Amino acid sequence: MGAFVDLTGQRFERLVVIGVHARGNGRPYVTWRCRCDCGKEVVVKGQNLTSQQTKSCGCFKQHIQRMRITGLNIKHGHSFRGKKSRTYICWQNMIQRCSDPNTERYNRYGGRGIIVCARWQEFNNFLEDMGQAPKGCEIDRIDYDGNYELTNCRWVTRREQANNRSDNRPRPLTLKGITRNLSEWAHLLGLSHKTISNRLNRGWSVERALLTKQGRGSNQFAHKPQS
Repeated sequence: MGAFVDLTGQRFERLVVIGVHARGNGRPYVTWRCRCDCGKEVVVKGQNLTSQQTKSCGCFKQHIQRMRITGLNIKHGHSFRGKKSRTYICWQNMIQRCSDPNTERYNRYGGRGIIVCARWQEFNNFLEDMGQAPKGCEIDRIDYDGNYELTNCRWVTRREQANNRSDNRPRPLTLKGITRNLSEWAHLLGLSHKTISNRLNRGWSVERALLTKQGRGSNQFAHKPQS
């Protein structure tokens, strides 16, 4: 049996580990209490988490099955016989980029912890809260590091959305497989937000910008980042 590895706080797809549930005497596995993005808590074997055999409490599989049913949500009229409204497509894309690792932009959303609130897992609720997408508009999060929920979302034009994604907003940076926004890296490494931003604007690589200490010193982590 290998050395015990504490998974507390780590994210595995839609599950975040809360703590140990049980450790068997001499048994080669540990079970963990996990909280799913939908809010439900489940117990999962450690080997099922690390192998990605278990990715949610079961809600994601159920959601995908519902998404594949032709004529889903017929009552609201936004998805019927394969024809989908702009609002429905916007909702569908939002769900996918936060929950499907195979989606092209997953690393910028679900991959760094952005989730869709439990209420908006159902299209009817999303439609009730946000209304239909205005012509030429996309859904936008007010707080770049916040989740998709009513208090953090609005409809904006593509131009406004592009401006909101400028370097003036927090930006996700990945180093050694760990993704944090600029402010989080500044705190973890003991650097100033302005220093990192200026380095990146001068064309420094992410690794050089984060690992080079302010002033003199070696290129080492000021604080070891937590995965």
